[in-house]
Amino acid sequence: MSTSVVTSAGARRAVTTATVDMYQRDGGIMTATSDRPLVVGIDEAPQSQLALRWAIEEARSRGCPLHIVSVYELTTRPLEYELVSQLGAQSTLRDRFDEAVAFAFERLGADRVSHAYVAGHPAQVLLNEAASAAALVVGSTSRSPAAAVLIGSVSGAVAAHARCPVVVVRAAPAGPAAGPVVVGMDSSPHSDQAARVAFEQAHGRGLPLKVVHCSSPLPGYADPGKSPGGILADEPDGRERWIEERLAPLRKDHPDVRVSLHLVEGRPADELIACSAHATIVVVGSRGHGGIGGLLLGSVSQALLHHARCTVIVAKDVLSPR
Repeated sequence: MSTSVVTSAGARRAVTTATVDMYQRDGGIMTATSDRPLVVGIDEAPQSQLALRWAIEEARSRGCPLHIVSVYELTTRPLEYELVSQLGAQSTLRDRFDEAVAFAFERLGADRVSHAYVAGHPAQVLLNEAASAAALVVGSTSRSPAAAVLIGSVSGAVAAHARCPVVVVRAAPAGPAAGPVVVGMDSSPHSDQAARVAFEQAHGRGLPLKVVHCSSPLPGYADPGKSPGGILADEPDGRERWIEERLAPLRKDHPDVRVSLHLVEGRPADELIACSAHATIVVVGSRGHGGIGGLLLGSVSQALLHHARCTVIVAKDVLSPR
């Protein structure tokens, strides 16, 4: 394993589906042959196709089931013109859902794919369906102002409240080769979870791993809550040793992963967003664990959900190795 340290300022097919086709939720910790599924949310937006393809490839690599979910909303007592509009939207959504299920059947086999077409609030239904999932996968919206509202109401809500890792899929940045997996590290235990997920993704995809640690731009400033053990921000050698100690067990588990450490000055959100322009995946930890704790989704996670240029994984319970 090499290490460098940088310091710096498809075709449609007919398919019959039940309205709700539930899966067993009694699987154990996810392994290469686990029964715990990946759950993917599908709507009529093009970004859902990216999420579906990502989830299918992940499920195939891990040997786990895939559960496809679409959610339609109904106004309690719609006016006549609203009902017509709703029925039209439902028809489009149902078509996309059926196409997604058929596509997944072709790629994974019908025995590994379950599906649910459910009325309700999208975020709440997805959280319910992913109650004991290995991970929840959703598509990103475009970067329009209206999309920012959507990302906050659905992707942001599931990222904050889900009890499993949440993957928000975007198209990878254009370029001749796949970019690295990037992970941001600080002194929190949630950062260790993120590093573990990042190593697993880098190992499974044959990609290098870029570990980013940000310090205060103010010389001599120490923040015990953010800096490694109170190490001064102008002591890169100390930070490097501290990070290497935390990464040592993961390096041992994944000796094939090429790791580079990037010790930078600046705001973590800004640095990780900049890295995302040339990355395949950015992994970040979450302060929340679902439920009430999920209200504590950090500012870095929120910024990445809104502004990252590549797929983002918000790590909670750890995705097990492929």
